[in-house]
Amino acid sequence: MWTITFLGTSGSVPTRNRGMPAIALKTEKEIILLDCGEGTQRQMIISKTSYMKVKRIFISHMHADHFFGLPTLIQTMSLFGREEKLEIYGPQKIEEEMDKLFSVGHPIIDFEVESFSVSDGEKISFGEYSMEFIEVDHSVPTLAVKIKGKDKPGRLKVEKLLDLGIKPGPIYARIKRGEDFYYNGMLIRSRDFLGPPKKGPTIVYSGDTRPMEEMIDFSRKAHLLIHEATFPDEEADKAYESYHTTPSQAIEIAKEAGVKALALTHISPRNKSLERREEDYKKEFPSLIIAKDLMKLWI
Repeated sequence: MWTITFLGTSGSVPTRNRGMPAIALKTEKEIILLDCGEGTQRQMIISKTSYMKVKRIFISHMHADHFFGLPTLIQTMSLFGREEKLEIYGPQKIEEEMDKLFSVGHPIIDFEVESFSVSDGEKISFGEYSMEFIEVDHSVPTLAVKIKGKDKPGRLKVEKLLDLGIKPGPIYARIKRGEDFYYNGMLIRSRDFLGPPKKGPTIVYSGDTRPMEEMIDFSRKAHLLIHEATFPDEEADKAYESYHTTPSQAIEIAKEAGVKALALTHISPRNKSLERREEDYKKEFPSLIIAKDLMKLWI
């Protein structure tokens, strides 16, 4: 099971109730940060999300509200004795931007931090999950990311194994790992003793963007689409001019993509009608979630 913690859900500026953009995704083994706005580490402490378990950080784009929490977070990791390498992924030239960021403030960093530029259409496998990226429509180079968990073996057909005289033990574990092998002169094919595989979770994070047709295909059948909803519907023209999205536009993408759930985030202080219209929006898309700081979801 994966846990998603919304650390900051505001857009551009913080409010009393919403911090700067950041989301923590906890897989079975590690934590991935999706953006790292100002104040992220404090939100991690409050939500009991371990910053020492953060393995990778994805920065959607180089606007200050999405990455100014990085220097202090990384320095805190160092102060608490981190030794494990930290990887940062983002749009082109992020390596140069990170060098600039860490050249001020005299941070003390006693562990390896490596940055990687990723491109539109690129996909990287990390064992238990993969990350895929597409370029989105924003005022600076910006990426959306899809994180897909590895499929798990289906249910073990214990009755069938017992009928062959194979009792519970190490052999069952080998079958669950998908191995084929001989047992007492008999070929054991794992696929013959496993039900259909269980699909791994899929989460898509839009970053900042105008509504895009490409986002529909990119998030097709995802368990959760986390999409920005900066401007209210009545300011759709302003949203377009500033390369952002409204709630109704995000809902339309979610419906077309057939996602199981939609979480709206990056909510500007000017989007005052969002929560007031929540019930109306849920009539259009029942599994809609208006993200709030420190909210947790489980997939």
